[in-house]
Amino acid sequence: MNLTYLYNDGEFWHFMNNETFEQLSADAKAIGDNAKWLLDQAECIVTLWNGQPISVTPPNFVELEIVDTDPGLKGDTAGTRWQTG
Repeated sequence: MNLTYLYNDGEFWHFMNNETFEQLSADAKAIGDNAKWLLDQAECIVTLWNGQPISVTPPNFVELEIVDTDPGLKGDTAGTRWQTG
């Protein structure tokens, strides 16, 4: 079932069905390692068993912003130099 990720309250991850506006909560076991890929308003595939989420699959692609990196080393470039002669 395709559901939209809303928020995490520290214990549960909350999702909404965009057709019925019904909200479901998934626990850490259902989310697994996918928590780091869940962004607000992301469309996820949620597998239910007896009406309860048992698995959450995030979108195939997410757009993230790099906020900090280590400085590069001298001479560490990706450019190509042409030599003449």
